[in-house]
Amino acid sequence: MLIFSSLLIVFASLASLVITVVAIFQILSNDFKGSKVLWIVISMIGIIGPILYLTEGRKRIIKKEYQNISTEQTFAFKKYYFELIVNLNIYIKVAFMLAITLIVLGYLLISFDIYFFWESKSIGYQLLFVLIAIFFRKDIIARKKINAKTSWSYVGFWIITFNLFIKLILIIVLTNSEAYEVSKKHLSNDTTLIKEIGEIKGYSILPDGGLSVSSDSIGSSGTATINLIIKGTKKYKEATLSLEKTQSTDWLVIGIE
Repeated sequence: MLIFSSLLIVFASLASLVITVVAIFQILSNDFKGSKVLWIVISMIGIIGPILYLTEGRKRIIKKEYQNISTEQTFAFKKYYFELIVNLNIYIKVAFMLAITLIVLGYLLISFDIYFFWESKSIGYQLLFVLIAIFFRKDIIARKKINAKTSWSYVGFWIITFNLFIKLILIIVLTNSEAYEVSKKHLSNDTTLIKEIGEIKGYSILPDGGLSVSSDSIGSSGTATINLIIKGTKKYKEATLSLEKTQSTDWLVIGIE
């Protein structure tokens, strides 16, 4: 029963993510009865948002752009993307399959408490975003050749590229920060944690979170949030550490969830 519930939660989360992406695209691409910004925010609220979009928000979309398109033109539109996908390099297709496999594997490993390669979920998502950016780039090139609009392809490409860049910078800064070192030292000395998961043998390859530091003539202060996988000899555990630094103290772990 627990396994079924876990899989159901995973499926619901993935479905919600897909619906949210579709909702944002549809709202931005068409005329809309009501506030676009409000409904974009609503569609991003966990599982409830996508449900509200499907039951109410979708009715507010006015697809004027497509009302007068003939069957032949609609077919050409579908044919364009079909051919674009078919003509993708074999290595890109294999990479797409690998990314999806890693994501699904990560959710399954965590859901079934199999303590191996939990990072596969994060790695899979990052690889998928890179491949989507590559797809948008190829879409832009193909559209230019037939003098088609490229605005939405450019928006998608630059949003994903910017997010990947920020993610890369964050990982580099976070893993080389004093806050990260303090976090690992704190965890290695946490007797309650060690009793639960065993001796710590490592941490996730791609930690996530945020870091904010400000300095003045007196000193520096800041806050940090670090999300990581703790690998013990008995089990793995996902944890979020909150840290704080004041002008008079070093980094200190103030909470673990």
